[in-house]
Amino acid sequence: KNMNPLSAVKLLPLGKRFIANHPKMKAFVNTALDMMGEDSVVEIKVKNAEGRAIVSNFKITKDDVELISELNKLRNE
Repeated sequence: KNMNPLSAVKLLPLGKRFIANHPKMKAFVNTALDMMGEDSVVEIKVKNAEGRAIVSNFKITKDDVELISELNKLRNE
């Protein structure tokens, strides 16, 4: 299902608040986007307040590189 463009607009202030609440995240994501390429591995870990954690990873594919390129363009606008 495609996202409603108006719903995407509603996310903008939430994204700005997220960045304000987590200032290190923007620099981290920018650096990660700059260094990601095909066959890079992305690993994500989530740990809750009780200490329970889940971890997953995936390898960047050729198709993913196109998305990363578009994200980089948006970031630089």
